[in-house]
Amino acid sequence: MVEAQGPVPNPETTFQDGSGKKCIFVFVRHGERLDRVDKIPAGQRIDFPYDPPLTDKGKNQAAQAGDLTKKFLEGKGYSDAPVKFISSPHLRTLQTTAFF
Repeated sequence: MVEAQGPVPNPETTFQDGSGKKCIFVFVRHGERLDRVDKIPAGQRIDFPYDPPLTDKGKNQAAQAGDLTKKFLEGKGYSDAPVKFISSPHLRTLQTTAFF
């Protein structure tokens, strides 16, 4: 399992959008999913086998990724810039996005 890591700036993901401002794309993978653990913790369940939720560890990973992304964007001068999220409709990705 890969631990949450900070965003990696890549010149290929920065472009001019016509306004003269730079646009930055940050790609984040969802946190640990419940169907990928050896034993499902008590009180947690998978309602839909094709759409498992995050584990508690996955929620912590998502929160950490959100914090690191925020710090990265603030460091680049984007603290007040509008943010758009593009996510698949899977529960785990929506749960991850909720931490941003």
